[in-house]
Amino acid sequence: TTIILHKPGQPDYSTPKAYQPIALLDTLAKILSLCVTKNLTFLAETHNLLPPTHFHQDFDTCINRTFLTLPE
Repeated sequence: TTIILHKPGQPDYSTPKAYQPIALLDTLAKILSLCVTKNLTFLAETHNLLPPTHFHQDFDTCINRTFLTLPE
């Protein structure tokens, strides 16, 4: 499914260049994938299913864990 949006600031909306098509299927698939990923990550962390060497997406935590796991 595709919707057509007006491009702002176009002087003439009778030409095809004045519109921007947006594919909704790709957008919805990305949103759904993100939701599923966040839910699975939350459940895995809540139930301690990840090993201690797993680096989380959180930047500060990831950097700290990386330095803590490096051998001296």
